[in-house]
Amino acid sequence: MPDSEDGNPWTRGFTLSHTDDSEWFAEIYADVELDKSRWDLDEAVDRIMIGAPLWIRTPGAQSVMRYHTLRAQIETDSAGGHRG
Repeated sequence: MPDSEDGNPWTRGFTLSHTDDSEWFAEIYADVELDKSRWDLDEAVDRIMIGAPLWIRTPGAQSVMRYHTLRAQIETDSAGGHRG
């Protein structure tokens, strides 16, 4: 399985999801405030930070899920190996 599929950044092995209750500490390379007259995004996004996370603090082990793991679970479920 490739590390990433073109045009689908969530397929990268270390893209994280389900991090709503998490605290991040990162080295930020670029911090961009979006101008509403220039950017029309589907969600209410007003800022994009690009960087490398140094640590992530979560309330529990299940708070963070790697998209790679989620994708593998979906593929297993769709192949008939649903876990109950």
